[in-house]
Amino acid sequence: MQQPPALVSDADQQAYAAGVSLGRDIVQLQEQNRQLGIEADRARLLGHRDTLNGKPV
Repeated sequence: MQQPPALVSDADQQAYAAGVSLGRDIVQLQEQNRQLGIEADRARLLGHRDTLNGKPV
């Protein structure tokens, strides 16, 4: 498992916390979708990285 980057500054800590919050939201949405019978492929869910990098497909 990959270690998170060093959280040296307050800005680093805030950015990491925002990422954790986003991840929790995604997990919650996955569970809600599962309850509706919708199963998303995890590899496809990682498209948020492409979006954050300015390169959505």
